[in-house]
Amino acid sequence: MDIELTETIATFKGVNPGPSGTGVRFVKGYYAAGDAGAGIFEWDAASTLEDNGGTVIKPTEASTGRWIRQFDVRGPVHAEWFGAQGDGSTADHVAIQACLTH
Repeated sequence: MDIELTETIATFKGVNPGPSGTGVRFVKGYYAAGDAGAGIFEWDAASTLEDNGGTVIKPTEASTGRWIRQFDVRGPVHAEWFGAQGDGSTADHVAIQACLTH
């Protein structure tokens, strides 16, 4: 199976394989390639889960179908996956809350 590359979560929201599509993508970062928001996502054409910005990504032009982050559900979930920057100047509370309630 080929893994396609996507730069950021923002550009990733424009990737819609459609109702019969399949695919696996590596997103290089949340805001920029190399930040801690990177990860592997697999397309679930039947999913209608709510986009939480970190583990479930809904393409902009889709009513059905979601990108699902692949991770060990028994392992850690990182606030950076949801857009937290941890730089001391960015308000990260929305990203942290999304991480906690994913």
